[in-house]
Amino acid sequence: MKSRMFCMTCAIATIVLAIAMPASATFPGKNGRIAFVGGNLGPNGGDIFTMNPDGSDVKELTTFAVNGGAACCGFWSPDGRQLVFAAQPLGAPTYQLWMMNADGSNQHQLLNDPNGFDLYPSFSPDGSQIVFTRFNAVFQGAIYRIQVDGTGLTALADFSPNPDINSYDPVYSPDGETIAFDSSFRSGLIYAVFLMNPDGSHIRPLSPAWLEGETPDWSPDGRKMTFSTRTLYAPNTLTRQIWAMTTDADDTRLEQITFPGSSNDIGPVWSPQGDAIAFERDSADGSTFSIYVKSLDRSGAQMVFQGARNRTLDSSSSIRSGLGGMRSHDAARRIQTGAAAPRWGPVPQ
Repeated sequence: MKSRMFCMTCAIATIVLAIAMPASATFPGKNGRIAFVGGNLGPNGGDIFTMNPDGSDVKELTTFAVNGGAACCGFWSPDGRQLVFAAQPLGAPTYQLWMMNADGSNQHQLLNDPNGFDLYPSFSPDGSQIVFTRFNAVFQGAIYRIQVDGTGLTALADFSPNPDINSYDPVYSPDGETIAFDSSFRSGLIYAVFLMNPDGSHIRPLSPAWLEGETPDWSPDGRKMTFSTRTLYAPNTLTRQIWAMTTDADDTRLEQITFPGSSNDIGPVWSPQGDAIAFERDSADGSTFSIYVKSLDRSGAQMVFQGARNRTLDSSSSIRSGLGGMRSHDAARRIQTGAAAPRWGPVPQ
């Protein structure tokens, strides 16, 4: 949805098509609810909902799209009690950062800065900071950080003098020692997942160049990372896939997780217990889209939320191999139309 997600305004539809869906890091805990974007989906976005991991008990938390605005990119706090997200109320010039409680109460604007178009926020492991993607007037992407009280705005990977270099989807490792993000045309790579220190120093690539990785997500123990591909040259398919790799520099192993056939798998997120992943699967033309949950016991993927829309923006803003598309024995249940960009949270502490 970078995938970047249908949550951008029409004015930046073109740039979003060139970028992916929100990245994430799942904090450890007991498996809780999944946040997603759905509802009254227009060209600018939709609203934020939550559901149980099996797709039941769907609850609408925001009503921005219903009122002519839009919201996207919900991300759970480490204790599962809050969500940070991006929203553009009707009449507002840009997306800005907001926060709310897990039940949708106490919605309030975190950052209102007319100089920035702010999207794809995520919490630090101690819950004190939020990193996010900021777009400038020409829709170049950079990575910034802010305190949860709205103070301390700091650039980590600031706007490059080279307009082709963009940075997106920042997400802390579970121990808080590293931030992963994806970037275009950095270090001679077309697109890749990169790592940096929490202060923005020591930027280095992680995913292999040939996969053009984006939307990284750390496993709850920090030992693995899932990501989506952008490349047309990966083996077995010409569509986007989900891959995983170990994050140990001395033991880097790479594994393809999904084999979507003609569909596109984007925006993978780990469950807090580390026993499953959720991801979005879109048809090749973007007319149908679903949220799936895949257990890591090789039992296949279960479709928990499916819908259809005319996607005007690329929804990538989507552990183990062998999925091979949805097999006949895979449990699947359609529960409602219009769902994208899953984000798995822990049970509130």
